[in-house]
Amino acid sequence: MSAAIVHDLVALLNHGLEDTTRTDEILAEVQDNLGRSKQWLTSAAVSTVAGTATYTFTAPTTLEILHVFVDGYDVPLTKAEDLELDPNWRDAVGIPQAYTINQEADLVLRLWPTPDGVYTLFLVVATRRTAWQTWLNAWLALEVTTKEFQREGAEQDPAYAQAVAQVSALLAQGVLKIDHPERPRAAGPR
Repeated sequence: MSAAIVHDLVALLNHGLEDTTRTDEILAEVQDNLGRSKQWLTSAAVSTVAGTATYTFTAPTTLEILHVFVDGYDVPLTKAEDLELDPNWRDAVGIPQAYTINQEADLVLRLWPTPDGVYTLFLVVATRRTAWQTWLNAWLALEVTTKEFQREGAEQDPAYAQAVAQVSALLAQGVLKIDHPERPRAAGPR
């Protein structure tokens, strides 16, 4: 993906009314949403270390950990507050049975109980991608344009935004085969 090409396409679709700073913000948002769609999810395998409960993933590369498996078994996400109901939760060791996520600066995965040995974590993650295939440029530009004309301001035009969104949905579903992360599929013949 070339941001310059997307900017050029957005400028054409916006009749020259493009706000470059706003376009960059919207493009980043659209890319993050696309990174969360099932076609673009990725996985990672991590080996635990005995006695180590937390594992850090650098932001902004990793947007979200969606699912965790330990040695092939599904491990549920839980709230830190739920673990804190047991005053001895930090002292527990064994095969991880749950995990929490803390996302401040970086994404921190905490396993509970603390691993007592080496286990393989298989993670399903959404990642921030800035490099896309060139054939996505038109779709990215349509998505950015939709959001540009949906926002409040002098250029707001809900009818134009809806028309561009429909073209985007048709392109995504019919040609690119993308399940849109924010909108349901458009009705129509299959």
